[in-house]
Amino acid sequence: MQTVLRQMNRSPIALVVDDDWAELRHLERAFLNSTAIGVLCVDHLQAAADMIETRNYEIAAVIADLRIDPPKRDKKRNLGSGIDFLEWLSAQENKPNAAYVHSVDGNDSNSVTRATAAWGNSRIRFFQKTQMKDADPNSPWACIERDYLTAALRQNTELQRRIEQSGCNVVDAAVRLADDSSIADQVRISLDAHRISYINTLPKLREYEDITIKRPIEVLCRTERIAGACKCTARSISIGILSQGEGENMFEALEDLRGALIDEYREFNQQDPKAFVGYALHVWSQMKEYLVTNKG
Repeated sequence: MQTVLRQMNRSPIALVVDDDWAELRHLERAFLNSTAIGVLCVDHLQAAADMIETRNYEIAAVIADLRIDPPKRDKKRNLGSGIDFLEWLSAQENKPNAAYVHSVDGNDSNSVTRATAAWGNSRIRFFQKTQMKDADPNSPWACIERDYLTAALRQNTELQRRIEQSGCNVVDAAVRLADDSSIADQVRISLDAHRISYINTLPKLREYEDITIKRPIEVLCRTERIAGACKCTARSISIGILSQGEGENMFEALEDLRGALIDEYREFNQQDPKAFVGYALHVWSQMKEYLVTNKG
């Protein structure tokens, strides 16, 4: 299934880098519930840089905080702040299409100068951290998706054809994206992309203290409307378990899947591995690649 999906049209992924746990969760929820793109959340600069270097993740945009506490910095690459990371990222061959700063220092003149010099005026945006609602059209997550949809309208000839067939003018659609949610919905539907996201964090709860995610778990996200109600599902691609997460919104669906993954991992972990054969052996082998029990 994973190989087949990689050959299909996939949604873009936004890499979110922030060492503040509450903020990271807020951004994950906002991306999942208010956009149609995927999100990969990271709370450590070294982990973020490692993901870029492995080239295993198709990152279309990065959104980073500027203030990073010392324990979450990248000593290996001497990256001590979000701006250091963005400068390093701008020099990578596989850098994302655009970068976004989301920080209490978002209007700091020195940071703006350094980031703009690295990325250019047209490829970086700055946002001051404030209390924003998930559906705020001026939020960084809304802007990231809108930039993606606008670029798709300009460059994707098949998308242009589908939009014209729906009775909407392509140029008009690009102009109205920011103000008309129905236009954005039409473009999302016409793109017909498989929405891929990642589980890379666990809630800071006692019930999860014994488990660590070793590497991001790829997830296929689906949304459908049944009798007027919205049903969201999330299924692990990386780990072939039959369970899926469900919820009234996509954040709830991924939360449900997180719990299902941990429950199945614990159940497998309590059994004798020598007893596993066939499908069970395959699932357990995959689980050990992504999850680990903390020592002590």
